[in-house]
Amino acid sequence: MNGTPQSLKLLLAENIQPVDKETEMDEWDTVLVPVRALAYLTSEQNKLNAAELQGGYVYLFWKGVLWREFYIDNNGYYQDIDVEYHRRLFDEEKNKSKPKTLKREPDGLPLAQFWVPYKIAGDVQQGESGLKLFFSPKQKSFSQIEALESDPAKLNKVSSSLDELSHYSDAKSFSALEFTSDVDSAVVHDITEDDMPWFSDKQAVLRSLDKSNIVIAYLDGHNNGFQVRLEVNDIDRQIPESELDTWEYNGLIAILEDEESDWRVNEAFEPAIHNGYISALITDIPPKGKFTLYFANRHGEDSRVTLFKGLTYQEMVANDLELDAPEPAQPVELDEQQQRLIKASNDQRTAMQKLIFGQ
Repeated sequence: MNGTPQSLKLLLAENIQPVDKETEMDEWDTVLVPVRALAYLTSEQNKLNAAELQGGYVYLFWKGVLWREFYIDNNGYYQDIDVEYHRRLFDEEKNKSKPKTLKREPDGLPLAQFWVPYKIAGDVQQGESGLKLFFSPKQKSFSQIEALESDPAKLNKVSSSLDELSHYSDAKSFSALEFTSDVDSAVVHDITEDDMPWFSDKQAVLRSLDKSNIVIAYLDGHNNGFQVRLEVNDIDRQIPESELDTWEYNGLIAILEDEESDWRVNEAFEPAIHNGYISALITDIPPKGKFTLYFANRHGEDSRVTLFKGLTYQEMVANDLELDAPEPAQPVELDEQQQRLIKASNDQRTAMQKLIFGQ
């Protein structure tokens, strides 16, 4: 399979024998199916309320293991990331005394659809041998990926099953089902300024696939959340990896927690400056709760700054939300994972006064 300039090879099966080109069969023993994804805009999962994706990542699990990872570019095309290569790097890095968090860059050429195995050597790929697909706005770490690989129930909860591909054997085509549909039935909903930035209502790529036997897979679009932005005195740029250890804001995280439950999430600020700001994206927030936002760094002592307390989701994402000056820093104990993410110094409090919070 030529998915990259250096020909990414994906193992489907071993010992499959070629057949003579004159051979005719009602259905071949090995069948691959082209797939394109749309994402739901709401939790109701209505196919009439779905949109294209123009950012983020799609993860394809096969037999409970991550098989392919795609970066989605701003035109809605998929680019393969070499999963096995980066898994080996991760395994090597995690055994070091100071492991680095490695970003996986796309290797493949832009693809309007990706091919998945529906049937291999006569065996339909479903159930425990089936395919699971999900979208994530941010790239998953290999620790998160391995957690899904070791917990089938958790993987099932976050993904859409492609078991419905088995309907192909009956009709030699696809139609609208629970998780999938044919491409001609797919509708792209209009996008508004309230939707997250990875959605698109551009239909050029999708409509170019009309009248083809392509499956549309519907995924959770994670269309809730907000972006926390911090004004910094620096030019717009991507921070090179060689400068991360000394970069002033390296490792700064935003912590959001619900006062009414044990829900809690922490997100690192991206090492990139855009329009004078660095940002952290927080998604998948429960619809109900009273939320508190903190900033913190790896230095446990005197490092947590409270930005707001006890707000509902609607209050947090309100366009006219104004924040008071942060409270004095409070001691906080960060877990081991957070400490690995954060390496920066403890001189952020002055800059935090300039916080701008918005969508």
